Amino acid sequence: MKDKYIYLILFSLFILATVLVNPMGNFPLNDDWTHTWAIANYLKTNNFIYPAWLSSHMHLPIIYGLVLSKIFGFSFTLLRFTNIFFSFLTLIIFFNICQEFKVKKVLSFLLTLVFFFNPLFFNLTYTFMGDIPALFFLLLAFYLFLLGFRINNNKFILGGSFITIFGFFIRQTNVLLLPAVLIYYLYKNKFNFQKIFILFIFPLFLLLIIYYFLAFYNLLPGQVEARFLGEGLSYFNHFFSNFYYFILLLAFFLLPLSLSLFFKNKYICKDYRFYISFFILLFFSFDYLFLDLGNIISLSGLGPSNLVLQGKIDFHNLIIYRIINSIIIFTIPLYFLFSKKIKIHFIYLFSFFYLLLILPILSFDRYLLMILPIALIYFASLLEKYNYSQFIFIFITILFAIYSTLATYNYLEWQRVRWSLADSLIKENISREDIEGGYEMNGWYLYNKDLGHENTPFWAPWYVRDISPGHQMKYIISFSPLGGYEVKEKRRANTIFSNIDYLYLNEVKPHSLEE
Repeated sequence: MKDKYIYLILFSLFILATVLVNPMGNFPLNDDWTHTWAIANYLKTNNFIYPAWLSSHMHLPIIYGLVLSKIFGFSFTLLRFTNIFFSFLTLIIFFNICQEFKVKKVLSFLLTLVFFFNPLFFNLTYTFMGDIPALFFLLLAFYLFLLGFRINNNKFILGGSFITIFGFFIRQTNVLLLPAVLIYYLYKNKFNFQKIFILFIFPLFLLLIIYYFLAFYNLLPGQVEARFLGEGLSYFNHFFSNFYYFILLLAFFLLPLSLSLFFKNKYICKDYRFYISFFILLFFSFDYLFLDLGNIISLSGLGPSNLVLQGKIDFHNLIIYRIINSIIIFTIPLYFLFSKKIKIHFIYLFSFFYLLLILPILSFDRYLLMILPIALIYFASLLEKYNYSQFIFIFITILFAIYSTLATYNYLEWQRVRWSLADSLIKENISREDIEGGYEMNGWYLYNKDLGHENTPFWAPWYVRDISPGHQMKYIISFSPLGGYEVKEKRRANTIFSNIDYLYLNEVKPHSLEE
């Protein structure tokens, strides 16, 4: 099949998924309120403030967000569509990277579908979060470097270095690619200081100049912190705990590959090492669930939920996740028993540097998105070496597609209900300062505002205390009724197979919270 037909199929599936999800909605999602706030504040006041709450370098999305908002007018939907645009381009680049690694065309196409319907990638596509554009610049740099090394053209290598610098101003971790490529360059070529200076040192010097310029004009994040945890034994416990969670998550994302490999190579069941490994992993995994890192994947579906909005969510599907967890553990030994020697390559060096950076810190599941394409490419080589069942591969990928589409649709649907409840209060002339509508709403409406000197109730969630101290929470939008509050309205969300069917607008009862 010609590449143009594959692109057409990918585009058709992409459009269909976008229509089903329905990304329309003038509200922030997850952490994207932070850099969106900087855009909206500048458009309103002509004064640029880089939010102290935003610790990553999101300069590039802020710049193109400002340009687009100046041309078309500000809206969250418009900004969300920039991620949708970058997402599709990322898929095309990933397909071509697979080709550069000589993965067969059919398998490259299937891998691209697995990548697209990955819960992290799919959900973040329909936000204005920086993960998708950062991944786009990372994979574009990968592709340029691969071309440069294959045809021995330093122009492509230099282009990859500059693209890496652009990516730094979305996610600082992108810059880890430069030392990885430099090591690979020295491994492949004789030492030549002039070429090394032009290809790697000069782009890095340019980054430092831009960084100094931003610092001089106070345009850098106010809270650059990596949130390293613990000391001594607790530090190592956290490190290895994160490591195991990452293994579980990656094994979950790779289920289409591992199960298709297993069903084509059932003779592995005769290997005693398989059973020993499985039962040992099962024993040590009793307290570990693949979705425990949170942020995107949770018991309630996709997207932050009970940690960013008050109230309780009734979970009916924990047993399903336990079963999936056991299947994941079942597949992990396959990657050790079916192995292939890893040759030194800059994509694996980048993965090593990246994991060393994120393992010791307070990590989220979406941090794994940056190395997911690398994992897919490596394990694709196992499929080609040992063969695989296309039927199982496609079947599991379809299950991922259904899950990611439904869960992302549900996430956006209950978000619409949340913001519509807030809008109904505002139409009644209720002040925004009196509405506690969750993390994103507090950030969007109340960040950098003086709410007075009254004490916030001690039971207030973390985001209220951190973003909007002084908030009295006269009205709370929540997942359930709350003690001390009267339900003013219960509004249904048109979710499908979801734990979140209704949202509640609660009004504080007079004197009910007084001590």
